[in-house]
Amino acid sequence: MRSQTIEIITNKHLSSGGHCGLTINQIRNQLNCDMNELKQVMNELFKDNQIKIKDGIHGKLIFFNN
Repeated sequence: MRSQTIEIITNKHLSSGGHCGLTINQIRNQLNCDMNELKQVMNELFKDNQIKIKDGIHGKLIFFNN
């Protein structure tokens, strides 16, 4: 699931030029998985400095950390 999550975030980064992020619900809907599992993966990615979190107008957005 970790590699699929990275792929989803990377695809969004490439398609938007790094200007648009994803909410955790958008990622969860694409993976069709449990929220608790996804939160664990996101925490690991954040600790490994592979993603960054920004405050957006409608909530937290997840970006690829390049």
